[in-house]
Amino acid sequence: MSNPVPDFNIVSTGDTAGEKSVKAYSAFWRKNRSHHEANELALVLRALRKVARHIGSNVKPVYWMGMTEHDNSSILLHPDEVKGEYPIAFKKMDILVGRVVCQAFASIEWTDWVKQRVCDLVPTMPEGEKPYMEYLVAAAEDIYVDELTKPSIWSLYLSNYWESELCKVMRDPSLPPSPASLANIWEMSALIGERQRPLHHYYDTPLKILLRHTNGIREVVSLPDPGARREKRVEIYTEMWREIHNVISGWEELQPRPDSVLLRDEAAPRAEAPAEEEKENDSDGLESDLVEDVRSFLEDGDADLTRDIAVVVENPEAGTMETVLRPGTARCDVPPDEEQVRRLRQIFHMQKRLMRKAWKRRTKRGLFQGKVDARRLYRAPFDERIFKKKDPPHSDQSWHITIIADASASMGRKGGRFRPWDFAEKAFASLVKAAKSSRNHIEIFAYNEDGGRCVLTSLYRREGNVFTVLPAGRTPSGQAIVASALMLKTVSRRSIIIHITDGATNCGLKMGDAVEHCRKNSIEMVTIGCGCNQQTKDFLGACLPRERLYFADHMSSLADAIENLLEQKILGSNKRSYNGGRLAY
Repeated sequence: MSNPVPDFNIVSTGDTAGEKSVKAYSAFWRKNRSHHEANELALVLRALRKVARHIGSNVKPVYWMGMTEHDNSSILLHPDEVKGEYPIAFKKMDILVGRVVCQAFASIEWTDWVKQRVCDLVPTMPEGEKPYMEYLVAAAEDIYVDELTKPSIWSLYLSNYWESELCKVMRDPSLPPSPASLANIWEMSALIGERQRPLHHYYDTPLKILLRHTNGIREVVSLPDPGARREKRVEIYTEMWREIHNVISGWEELQPRPDSVLLRDEAAPRAEAPAEEEKENDSDGLESDLVEDVRSFLEDGDADLTRDIAVVVENPEAGTMETVLRPGTARCDVPPDEEQVRRLRQIFHMQKRLMRKAWKRRTKRGLFQGKVDARRLYRAPFDERIFKKKDPPHSDQSWHITIIADASASMGRKGGRFRPWDFAEKAFASLVKAAKSSRNHIEIFAYNEDGGRCVLTSLYRREGNVFTVLPAGRTPSGQAIVASALMLKTVSRRSIIIHITDGATNCGLKMGDAVEHCRKNSIEMVTIGCGCNQQTKDFLGACLPRERLYFADHMSSLADAIENLLEQKILGSNKRSYNGGRLAY
């Protein structure tokens, strides 16, 4: 995890005479640079992802803000810090590397878990005290990460990052401390050796407590076991907060008198700012067109989903495996079942009729603005509400349907004239042909284990061809389910993951962890078990609720099972009878 610091001279990036010289470490290795905005942002992102991959396999994935909705499970970089000058200056690149290093080591050491554990152990406190605890625990984790990187070159990047980050927002130290300023002054003293003077007298006792615990936080790094390091940090932070709480609970800010004046925290967001002003000042990151350009530049070859999966699984002991997504290359030559296509088209045609029925504009009357409503002109002398407005129609009710199919070795074995995979291919071909005239978004993936990796192969995405794979390897179902859930761009009540398998999970994430991830993120996932033996049925029944699990006697019934499930979800009806969550044919 750590590399020795190489012996080289440091490049100065001072741009003008008299400007303080800044050490730029990235100048020695970053050779691929571009003057084109999208290319440069993609090259920087690719370099930072390599940094994260070098630090560890369970590091959060790195994105520019605006490229993903998964804020809590990603390392997000704000493009406004580097936009406007391309290629990006080396000193700015160093700060980006430092930010990724800080959050990468926080991922490895389960910082989010530690913070949540401390919150769970701390007794209920007044609302005004909670920010102090959150800021101080976050600062303590920064100090821990700083010590963790000491033997490696990453500490050099972190040093530049701390100097840039800690000096961004400074509150007048002569004012009473706020949550952000107390944590900031502690970090400046512990990380870069700077102490602000003069300080308000409220700082004295808390800083003495925090500085006394600093060495203890740094010593946690010497523990060999990651689990022991997590528990020890929770213990230290809980004790540290107990001591801090005894001091700050008597502050006037937290125990105000009727004649006291509360001082706003300049380091915190402006709570009194109108929502419209906040929206104007707060950038959402890259524009949509630029996001697509960056993505198209990055999407060459297999996409690595390993870190994305490792981050969202909340169990520290979960056995994740390397996971990649690759495009399909072998065309599927299995013809669709025309009778099945006809029945599926009937479902989609009925869906269109329901969509047209719901496509109605709603008229609001008696408004202060809009189009003049002749029926309300008599109200002009009274309240001037003489206008009307027609709301746009509701959503088109289209569905995002993702199918992930088990393509392990058992799906390639012949139990007669045909393999189970042959029936799966025919069902997919029929669904794709039937759905072409609908507005639904269909995605189909096959998954199996290959060389110790979970490989997801895209068999159909958007309006393309249908591909196939050669079934082989083991069955990493849990890994594939979480991967497909992460690939959902938006999660809504009209998105569903249909998992198809003929056996139990035997590698990668446990099925229970995958089901729990879908439940916590409100992702609807159902499993269709085809031709399963009793042992597999018992295994799936123990992992999934009854309403999310259906069984068919043989893989030849898969197309009927998909048809019945889609009719139930899209039209809200059952074509065939269900018996205890099992398809009855």
